[in-house]
Amino acid sequence: MNTLFIGIDEAGRGPWAGPLVVAGLALFDAKILSEIALLNDSKKLSEKNREKIFNELQNLKNAEKLDFCIIEKSAEIIDENGIRETNRRAMSEIIANILEKFLTQNEKTNIDESKICVLIDGSDNFRFEELEEKYVCEYFFARKKSRKNPEANQEPFFPKISSQNTFLRPKIEIQFLIGGDASEKIISAASILAKVTRDSIMKGFSEDFPEYNFAKNRGYGTKLHHEAILNYGINFLHRKTYEPIKTLISRDSGI
Repeated sequence: MNTLFIGIDEAGRGPWAGPLVVAGLALFDAKILSEIALLNDSKKLSEKNREKIFNELQNLKNAEKLDFCIIEKSAEIIDENGIRETNRRAMSEIIANILEKFLTQNEKTNIDESKICVLIDGSDNFRFEELEEKYVCEYFFARKKSRKNPEANQEPFFPKISSQNTFLRPKIEIQFLIGGDASEKIISAASILAKVTRDSIMKGFSEDFPEYNFAKNRGYGTKLHHEAILNYGINFLHRKTYEPIKTLISRDSGI
């Protein structure tokens, strides 16, 4: 039987404008990613190399050697739910979408449902209660380095599980890894999928709103972006709960 591995990462948590993009990559054989030269954390690669790797991942998907899912969450959703909860929900959707696709094709994929491994970059240590309704979830939360704990490791967390039909439910092992986008190639690949997708979205918005120069700043807080907001105001792409936009809105409204 095959062990299914899923790597997840996001792009766009910090910008003042534009969506959050979360990507999940799924495969059975991690050696497939060794075919891709230069694969690393998206932040350590040039734009040209990121786009090259994105195309290679797309080719591998077309050849059915791997699969991936990409989800976009708007500034409006981020303002409504907060960036952390928006990210958590998007990751939960990614996992659910991938599992639904692979498990419904289990005669073809032959997945070992007793252990599905999900690797997530960072130390958010989310719980995905939505998934717990359908799957047995075991979490391994990231622990940061400290004097008492000089070696960062993972602390297991096991939610209370109803015994009803537990033995019939697929089991997911969810691991959060600090620096996972650099240490695990499957997360590196997901980070590139998210980053390239988001950059492409922001370039498109730059054509519609050239005054903000999104093609260059990608929605992040720069001096020129701040000046553009002062001169032209904000639009639907801007996150109204983020500073300094939140303060500017309050000032203009007289609150």
